[in-house]
Amino acid sequence: MLFTALTVALGLGAAAPETEVVRIQRLLTMVQAEAGREGAVDAAVVEAFAAVVAAQTARLLPDARAVADAGLETPAFAAHVVEQLAAALSTAQGARGRARRRLLDDILRRATTRDLAGRVVDAWFGLPSPTSGRLVAVGDAATPAPASSSSSSSSALAGEQAGEQADGAPRSAEATGLGARVDDAAVAPKGAPQVDPRQATARAVLAAQLGVAPSTGPLELDPANAALDEEIGAGAPNGVLDAGEWALVRVPVVNRGTLSWFSASVRVLADDACLWVDATPSPLAELPAGGSAPVSFWAYVAGDCAPGSTRSVALQVADTVRGISGSSLRLVPTPFLAPRVRVANARFDTDDLGASDGSNVAQLGPSGAAEFSVDVVGDAPLLGGRLSFAAPSTLAPALAKFSFSPDAPLVVDDKGVLRAGDDLDVALIEADALRVAVAQAGAAGRWLAADPRDARKQGRLWVAVDVEVDAVVPPALLPTRRGRPTPSSSPSTVATTSRHYAWLPVAPVEPPPPPPPPPPPPPLPPPPPPPPPPPPGVRIDVGGGTLLYSHGEPGAPRVFAAPGLQARLVVGPGALGGVVSLGYNGGYYAKFGRVEQFILQELELEVGATWRFDLGVLELGPYASVGIRHRWSGDATLGPRPDHTLPVATAGALLRRAVFGPLSAFADVGLRVGAAGPAVSERVVDGGLVADVFDPLGLRLGAGVSGSF
Repeated sequence: MLFTALTVALGLGAAAPETEVVRIQRLLTMVQAEAGREGAVDAAVVEAFAAVVAAQTARLLPDARAVADAGLETPAFAAHVVEQLAAALSTAQGARGRARRRLLDDILRRATTRDLAGRVVDAWFGLPSPTSGRLVAVGDAATPAPASSSSSSSSALAGEQAGEQADGAPRSAEATGLGARVDDAAVAPKGAPQVDPRQATARAVLAAQLGVAPSTGPLELDPANAALDEEIGAGAPNGVLDAGEWALVRVPVVNRGTLSWFSASVRVLADDACLWVDATPSPLAELPAGGSAPVSFWAYVAGDCAPGSTRSVALQVADTVRGISGSSLRLVPTPFLAPRVRVANARFDTDDLGASDGSNVAQLGPSGAAEFSVDVVGDAPLLGGRLSFAAPSTLAPALAKFSFSPDAPLVVDDKGVLRAGDDLDVALIEADALRVAVAQAGAAGRWLAADPRDARKQGRLWVAVDVEVDAVVPPALLPTRRGRPTPSSSPSTVATTSRHYAWLPVAPVEPPPPPPPPPPPPPLPPPPPPPPPPPPGVRIDVGGGTLLYSHGEPGAPRVFAAPGLQARLVVGPGALGGVVSLGYNGGYYAKFGRVEQFILQELELEVGATWRFDLGVLELGPYASVGIRHRWSGDATLGPRPDHTLPVATAGALLRRAVFGPLSAFADVGLRVGAAGPAVSERVVDGGLVADVFDPLGLRLGAGVSGSF
């Protein structure tokens, strides 16, 4: 047991925690390598910075319950941290060389303090960032000035958990859910330039903080005229060196000698586990005899060292042209440890605004109103302060009222607690409009929305509570006169501001009902059928058939069939077309009356017109034509008979059906009318009969195939 206790106490058996200065040096090595690249920042750098920021965010809330309430242990928040870091580092994507290095250095400073972590948590809740600025000297005092481009990302300030019953009786943080986080940071007061005693005190405190070791050379440091041109982190920008803060220190170098320094450079060094400085050499302005020139350097004052511990900074100045070896100057800064501030005695009252009747309603509902107030305590003496509140900007449409008096001071009581001078009045809009506003609030609305998977989920309206307090400066950091503190009628203070996060209990807001489906559109009339394709311009019909003739010779068949072939050319792009027809008909009979082996052949040529009618899959084409026929015949008894040519007219119709592509099949029925002609002779020799064998009517039946073009 003794060995185990010693092991734990001495840190043996486990890796020693990484100090703040070692962490900065590790990240700086990555920044130096990244500054020589181009394009997007390497993913390993993003992950390393995200891990540092995530560790900072976990310390912004006071305990595990508050962290769980805020969802900072969820995968969604881890992804949010990486997304925010990638967005911050994307500013260096298009930069190269020194510009890229400056951007990466600035992000490193913000990531290694709670500045960037606070901004990430603000974005998680949808809260606006607190006011930020930097102090500049105006006469004998300092006043706030607009933030420079390098400090445009304002630090997210801190808060801690607090809670009290609605009727004023204290209750646990678990009961109220008023989660918060605490950080040490300060911002300058708003408004026009003004003389603030605290700012004048800050200049005097800074001069006392920058202790100077005796100099043996002609150069001396002048801490009385030193200033902090920029501050990032705890205490920023209260004008003094705070533990856990980056500061751009500007201190004059005075030439007490008789020789001018006109080609000088300065290098700042710190071999100290509690301090990191930028050791890059920089030129020094000309220093005539009796003159002075400022030296500026970035320094990080570690917050994990013992309070009140001093650090050591060496400034090595050399003039290379004159061969002056240089002078080593030494600063011994003592950081100011700002008090840890937290909110306490939180009161949540759901009565009518401005009234209190002991209501025990535990949450704020639609059309409801509530009052919220807190007191402030610290771990060091506080002489006064002020409060302000902020809500997610995207939830502004959901709030019928969100008002407080920013000028109401916090008044210290006999126990050192700063009592609230005013409360926050909050009211929600009516239910239907509230559902719509929460649904449209984006990420901030998720804290108020009901969760169908957890009926017990409590809605939370996250608010920021920004507290500015007057922190008493320890006597050790006050200016002295002949080794004694300068007499003063009241304690000297500097302004320190911290941000706290709290959530007000709200009845979970159900999502708005989905809009009714739109009425079905009226049925559209059926589209008109597509127009039939225009008839082809040229069509060729080829087929065969039979021509049936009647005749009047006694004892002979009444119908004589003459099979034949026919070719027809139809020309015309429309319904009306011209027809040219060429046909051949021929028949052979072993007996024909008293004539045996009778043969009949004829060739016909016709010209006419046709009409085309679309019947769906069929096409009907009546036609009419006129032409001539040339007939020759003969038999075995009498031999060949004289040829003769006669006029002919035909009327008929074709029924056509498409088969494939341009091919179709057709059937033909036609009635042919022509002059009668002898088939055998005008007079039959045997028997003396006179016979016109064929009368002038003939019926043509045919079928074939057709090609269209």
